[in-house]
This record gives sequence, C-alpha cells and structure tokens, in this order.
Amino acid sequence: MKIGPIQLRKAAGPAERRAVRPSCIGKRERGALIIDCRGCRQKQDLADPRCLKGIIRIMASEAPGIREIILSRDWEIIYDQDCVDALSAISDIVRFANSIQFHQPFEDCATCLSNPRTVIARMVDGLPRAAPEMDASFARPSGGHGRACEQCIRTLRSNMDHARHLLDLAETRINKAAFKVVSSNDH
Repeated sequence: MKIGPIQLRKAAGPAERRAVRPSCIGKRERGALIIDCRGCRQKQDLADPRCLKGIIRIMASEAPGIREIILSRDWEIIYDQDCVDALSAISDIVRFANSIQFHQPFEDCATCLSNPRTVIARMVDGLPRAAPEMDASFARPSGGHGRACEQCIRTLRSNMDHARHLLDLAETRINKAAFKVVSSNDH
C-alpha cells in the first residue's frame, strides 16, 4: 500500500536539531495530528516501517476525529483524510489490543506459549501486516491448570477473533482509501 502525501510545505521557524529521541511524539491541533520529526532517526515518511508504527501508536492513544497528519521536520509532509482513514483503522486494532486486561493466576502463565500478553504483543508488533498469531487455532491449554487454562484460551480466541474482525474492517477502509474499492457490503 502506498498512500502518498497530499501536500509538501516548508516548515515554519528555524530547523533546530534536538537530541535523538527513542520514539515519535505528536500533538493534536484543530483536527490535525502534528508529528514532530526533528531529532528522529527515521525517515520522515509513512513508507518507513518504523515511522508508520510510531504514527499508529500515537493515533491509538488519541481520540478519533483526526482529519490530517502532518510530519514536521525541515518540511511539513501533509497526509489527507484518505490516509488518516486507513491509519485510523489500524490504530483501532492497537487501541483494542491495549485495552485488553489479562489476569495470570499462576506463576507459570508467563512462560505459556498461549500467554495472551505475548500473543497480543506479537500481533500488534506485526501490524500493519496480519501477524500469524491472528489464527488463534494454535492456542491450546498447556499449563496444566484445567479450567483456568481453558478459560484463558477461550478468552484469547475471542479477543483474536475480534482483532481479526477489526483487521478485516481495516483492509476494507484501506482499499477504499488507497484504491477507491467499494464493496457491495458498504451500502
């Protein structure tokens, strides 16, 4: 998927250099999400996977209603509503994953292959591509704790099914934004 910027413009003010920082920072102003790219090691481009993940992480922490994304360094790169719609769909998945609460009643839960925290973290880390963990059929009770493990797996499968549904919605929104594809289900 390649959704390009709608506009480029020279950034206001002097191009000051800051110390390199570990993650993206942004602020919301009048419907725009302004990402301060000064001091960032990544490219100022959503085609850069680390930049894209940073933007999605910020969007997941913001309330909906963003109309444009502005990447600001020496130049401002402005992405319009179509791009925002596509990224919002992906950030919805991250927002959902961040809201899931996990209770691990046994000490060995942390090392279980079906540990929900680990599975969900791998899924989120794989975004915007679908991670193999989206198939929750691999999850099997393995901790030897009977009903507690079975309930944990049922909850994990339910959460993964919902995440898969959100991913399907994201794919539809991305197709609509990037390729102007409209399905019969959209009416």
